[in-house]
Amino acid sequence: INEFRHSSASMHNKAEVLERLVQLNDFCADDPEDVQLSPHSVAACLQFLLDNSDLSTPEIAATSGGNVVCQWRKDRNRNLTIEFLSDAILRYVVFAPFPDEVIRTSGKCSVRDLRSILAPLQIERWATCNAV
Repeated sequence: INEFRHSSASMHNKAEVLERLVQLNDFCADDPEDVQLSPHSVAACLQFLLDNSDLSTPEIAATSGGNVVCQWRKDRNRNLTIEFLSDAILRYVVFAPFPDEVIRTSGKCSVRDLRSILAPLQIERWATCNAV
């Protein structure tokens, strides 16, 4: 986290994301019986957010296993949740409106492939900074 804080990497919500990750890290560190936040999961999350800087600021939480989870939720039919499992792998769930129905899908893929997998669902219409 500190490495990222001092890097020249740019994203519109960098300070807010870092503050939340520090809070989660501190929370996990306060209780020696809790699982610590996974550095690989944190790194994957930060890399994903950098590579997808058009996404709005997500809600950020941690799983009981120490993985970072990000969620973009506009309403009950517009929801993207991602759990960062390691440096290169993530698990996702998405609900997205499609012409005559709501598509609900989930899967596991590489961090770099998620946006292309989700492209047909046009999440940029509701999960980005410029979404209406």
